[in-house]
Amino acid sequence: MKYYLSIGEVIISVDLDETLLFADSWKIFFEEYLSNFLVEEQKIDFKVKFVGWKKNGVCLLKKRKIDYPYVVDDVLVVDQILNPSMFLYSLEKSIEDTLFKKGGLFFHSASFLKSDKVVLVTGESGSGKSTLINNIGPKCQILSDDSVILKLRKKGSLAIYPCPTNYKRKIMVENRSFVFGKALTVLKNKVFGMRKEEEKEAYMFLLNQMKSLVNNKDRVGLAMKIINIIAKDFFLLSYNSLEDNVFFLINEKL
Repeated sequence: MKYYLSIGEVIISVDLDETLLFADSWKIFFEEYLSNFLVEEQKIDFKVKFVGWKKNGVCLLKKRKIDYPYVVDDVLVVDQILNPSMFLYSLEKSIEDTLFKKGGLFFHSASFLKSDKVVLVTGESGSGKSTLINNIGPKCQILSDDSVILKLRKKGSLAIYPCPTNYKRKIMVENRSFVFGKALTVLKNKVFGMRKEEEKEAYMFLLNQMKSLVNNKDRVGLAMKIINIIAKDFFLLSYNSLEDNVFFLINEKL
């Protein structure tokens, strides 16, 4: 069987041999957990092929078993015994160049929708961004708890796409571009409050947070353009616990 995925407008074909030992498990994964990323057959940018032992006991490859996915002839070869998280991580790493050519970058950030625009939520590990997202409330729909795709449009606007790495939460948002609204960084165990940063300070803050992108010589130009857009609507949020009435502050400021 064959599946077609759209991730940030990168079209990926997935070749899943129905005779593979764990084909049924992967079928459930694609059709239930990644259903909002499935599209009709169309021109593809990248290929994935699952391999391994078949149901009749024959191995699809004569070589030793594959521990990690690898790319050969522009095809990501995946051992069927791999767990879904590692598969998605490998897939995202493999399509980074293709995504970049289409004007996009993967960005580690939680996010939610407010008034049909995306609010990016960043912060150091343990800062409380996941706690914030998990308790965001019914008025704001969660878009991601791990990462998103940032894509620069021709007119200088920023579009945001969901990523399949959020599948564990079954975040079933429509797989389309969303408009960037604002961004905030969570600073835990600080004095409770929220303020909009001056553009210059926000720019420096984002440079540090996106250093892995900025330090990539091939992608630094695109990363800097994206930082310029985000810095114009960048907020700092600090709190000790959710009892600080964080969500009232978010609704008031954003």
